[in-house]
Amino acid sequence: MTLPPDWRGFKLRDTEGKDVAFEIIASGGKEGSRQVLFVAEQVPSMGYRTYYMEPAGPPEGSTEIEGNALENGFFKVTFGAGGIKSLIDKRLKWEVLNTEKFYGGEVIQLTALGFAWDDPETVTTKDFDKTSNHAFPFKTFSRNAVRATAIREAKFAHFTLRETVHLYEQLPRVDVDIEVVDWDGQKERELRVVFPINLRDSNITYEVPFGKVQLGEDELDFALLPEDTTRNFQQNPYGAERALPFREAINWIDASDDHYLGRGCLSASDMTVHLFHDETDRPVSYPLLQHVVLSTRKSQAWNPEHWFTQKGTHTYRMSLLPHENDWRARYREALGFNYPLLAIAATSTGPTAGEKVPAASFFNLEPNNLVLTALKKSEDDDQVVVRFYEAEGQECEAQLRFSKPAVQARKTNLIEDDEESLQVDADGSLRLRVKPWEIITLKVGF
Repeated sequence: MTLPPDWRGFKLRDTEGKDVAFEIIASGGKEGSRQVLFVAEQVPSMGYRTYYMEPAGPPEGSTEIEGNALENGFFKVTFGAGGIKSLIDKRLKWEVLNTEKFYGGEVIQLTALGFAWDDPETVTTKDFDKTSNHAFPFKTFSRNAVRATAIREAKFAHFTLRETVHLYEQLPRVDVDIEVVDWDGQKERELRVVFPINLRDSNITYEVPFGKVQLGEDELDFALLPEDTTRNFQQNPYGAERALPFREAINWIDASDDHYLGRGCLSASDMTVHLFHDETDRPVSYPLLQHVVLSTRKSQAWNPEHWFTQKGTHTYRMSLLPHENDWRARYREALGFNYPLLAIAATSTGPTAGEKVPAASFFNLEPNNLVLTALKKSEDDDQVVVRFYEAEGQECEAQLRFSKPAVQARKTNLIEDDEESLQVDADGSLRLRVKPWEIITLKVGF
């Protein structure tokens, strides 16, 4: 956004006139341009909420923090040689991490064996390295009205690691940002960021398209495959002879206590490949959640030989979400972590100047175990297509309400072929039964 030239600073207010804490995270570019971070509360489903800026004096800056700990109403974070030494959840009265071997957010380096064909994705501890082997000083350690931030840097042989930890005043989560700065493209290396979870017995779960997978429960039974399916390309498919150590997940992975009224920790991230068990020497028994940052392996192509060296600087985001019970407690926040709200700044002379429309919803879907994946124009006409799925394994009644009353609705398949008509309620809303894990696609006319 761009401030008027005569503003020295500004205040941010909600629709009730209350001050909203904010942080200026970037300045520059166009004259008066600012990027502002704040927590937007109670934003309507598929809608918007309005905030207002008013001229004011210069904003308050950040306060430097001394020592090696951060604390707010939710957590106490203590830093150690290679990352987070302790993460205490005050609400759960639980030490979330077990850092006897690795620190929370520590980056480890393994040797990734690159094969021309049928790469089994194996790694070894040859040339093993980790953050705690290097000096890891604080570059910034400060607090403002929105969050506390610690930035540290460590120099590895092939790159510089810059790690940022954020602790928010209003949000019960711990964000960790990783920058691999000036990676030189060393071959046969794999970098992972690790979070050792303080659980003795745990269930490992991760998100897949339209659902979840739990290790050991939702696995493919290779004994059910026809005999000749293993002969088309490789002798045995991945996982047939030994458990596949890595998984591809969309938004989150989770380790939860498998006892009644247990607890766990869900890790949201913008990475794809994840592991859950220690593959280094003298492996630990507790869950080790790992996000793969880089893996410089050989391409399947063999003529000419090609390597994915990925030189340059790479950035990654993740968030720790401790919880009671299992992954169902906080997976929706993990979705929001990767799909943040979009902000649009209206100028004082634009068409919306002076309007006081505080909030509105274009579409509402209930209950909370239903996840919307598409709201778009139909491929064949001007009707609206809605797609959602049941995400927690619980049968329910879906309730859909639009910004204007629906006139007709039909259930379709995934490619929008009609299957059956649905009754529209008198107020233009829709209701229908949804089975556990069911994917629903609707075509709605207005």
